[in-house]
Amino acid sequence: IDNLTNVRDISSLLPYWAGKGYLKMEAIPKSDRSIKDNLSLIYLSPLPEQAPGYQHNLFEKIFLGGLRPVALTSNLQGCYQEALLLLIRTSKNYYRQKRSRALWIVLALSWLWAFFSISFFPVLMQNYININVGGFIAFLILNFLFFFFIFPIITAFIAKRYRPKNARGEQLTAELLGFREFIKQAELDRIKMLLKDDQDYFEKTMPYAMAFGM
Repeated sequence: IDNLTNVRDISSLLPYWAGKGYLKMEAIPKSDRSIKDNLSLIYLSPLPEQAPGYQHNLFEKIFLGGLRPVALTSNLQGCYQEALLLLIRTSKNYYRQKRSRALWIVLALSWLWAFFSISFFPVLMQNYININVGGFIAFLILNFLFFFFIFPIITAFIAKRYRPKNARGEQLTAELLGFREFIKQAELDRIKMLLKDDQDYFEKTMPYAMAFGM
């Protein structure tokens, strides 16, 4: 919902899979100081075939296709990268595919000004004003670096952060935002009632809370 894909989104799959019965999560005994703050992941069953590719990728790397029955969360950092790239590729299905023409125009103008200011601008200025060479050169260098590197990076980040979603993405975002607000504002009595109706409600909700950064 924040238009950003990160490791937190991937790690939230662990309690999600636990809630589905594909793995079991157990705390490591505190007496074992060598693996403090770790969780033990125990393989129970494979993912269904219809699960997204990024989920299969991570699950296979964690348990080595079922050959490693137990894994530790502290050893998973190297498993996330490829799954994260696959998730980013999958998430594109929820955004408008057509690139904004305005973005490319802004970037092109920024790069053109950077080259103009470092090549023709000094020649034009020396004919009209008395230039302090040292200060003017420093200004040109900073100007070039800003408009050729910094400004385009900031612009591209903002464009990606606020890129428009398609109809499918808008609907899913609205549903997730509503669920996040429910989690944030749910009263204790309401939660107890939900747990009474569904004893696994906490396990089902925890992955979304992790992904929301709550």
